[in-house]
Amino acid sequence: MIQVQSPPRPASTDVPLATSVHRDLEVGRYDHVPQGAPWLRALALEAARVAEVPIVAINLMKSTTQRTVAAVGAEVTLQARQHTMCHAVIDDGQTVHVADASADPRWAANPFVDGRWGRIRFYGSHPLVSPAGFVVGTLCVLDDHPRELAPAQVEALDALAARVVAELEESRLAALKAGIRTWSRTVA
Repeated sequence: MIQVQSPPRPASTDVPLATSVHRDLEVGRYDHVPQGAPWLRALALEAARVAEVPIVAINLMKSTTQRTVAAVGAEVTLQARQHTMCHAVIDDGQTVHVADASADPRWAANPFVDGRWGRIRFYGSHPLVSPAGFVVGTLCVLDDHPRELAPAQVEALDALAARVVAELEESRLAALKAGIRTWSRTVA
């Protein structure tokens, strides 16, 4: 098993450990994002190209759910967090790559690995870190064959994860502005 982790973040930008309340509040800032958002799917397609994998998912994780907001090669769904692969690493706030998830005790019995719902082998997870510093989700790259990525691919995926967060924030601000304009018209 190969596990790639991002270099440690400087102390001033450490990802705070999120309680379920923190994460739920922070992820709630993006509840306006529709599942299957085309602008996020474009980033998922780019991640699939960079990693040369057939499956990519952009997930937002609350305390009990994982909502896939964009995907390539998979359905856009809402899952119980306990059944997801990202559940095992979301609180670490680090990039994690596992060449063969079936050989890793964290995922060997996961339904997406053991054949009940899928046969994922390669698993790569890149944290989506909000401007407040909380991990709100993941950019995941997956394959049904074991594999490893080159360092340049890992770096490019980390950059794409940051772009996902920037797009989520831009969308949140646009939704806020639209809501304020609507509210001010109804009050006036």
